[in-house]
Parts: sequence; C-alpha cells; structure tokens
Amino acid sequence: MNDIFVALLSSLLFFIINFCESKFLKKDKRAIQSYFKETIYVFISVYLGIFIFERLVSSSLFDYQKSSPPAFVDGPEF
Repeated sequence: MNDIFVALLSSLLFFIINFCESKFLKKDKRAIQSYFKETIYVFISVYLGIFIFERLVSSSLFDYQKSSPPAFVDGPEF
C-alpha cells in the first residue's frame, strides 16, 4: 500500500509540474490525454523501481554483513 501511495504522489506531482510548465511557461496547447499518458508512464516506472529495489535489497545479492572478508590476519608462514 505504501508503494502505491509513493507512486501516486510522485505521478501527481509530475502531472502538476508538467501541466503548469506547459500552460504558463511555455504557453503550449497540448491535449490533456498526453499529460495523462506521461503521468501513467511515471506511475508505472516509479512503482516498478520501488518493486525492483525492494527485491534486490531483500535478496542475498546485497548481503555483505553475514560473510567475513577473506583476509590474512596472521603472520606469513614461510
């Protein structure tokens, strides 16, 4: 639920900034469908990014603390 909330908030913020930029700064006359299409792309990419990040962190790929580094700590034996 938290992931969807973050993705929705990010896409809503993107929509507001993109809409205000094109209407007030660039004076662009675009259709509203293009704004929604870009907002859906942002929502999907943010949600997939959070999903992949959580899977990588929970996997053993980034599990550095459990294994000790292979280092020689004694004197040389020659």
